[in-house]
Amino acid sequence: MILTLILKGWQMKDISDWLGHADIGTTMNIYGHLDMTHKRSISQQLNGLLD
Repeated sequence: MILTLILKGWQMKDISDWLGHADIGTTMNIYGHLDMTHKRSISQQLNGLLD
């Protein structure tokens, strides 16, 4: 579900607030790898456009 929110463009701060985490660091420690997966996917798509 969190990955779906990231893919829909939600920012980590918004997700953190929605989950009720007092500190965004908690959210990033738990879900930060999902954001990096999304960023890698975007960079691969961009590389395809530049080739």
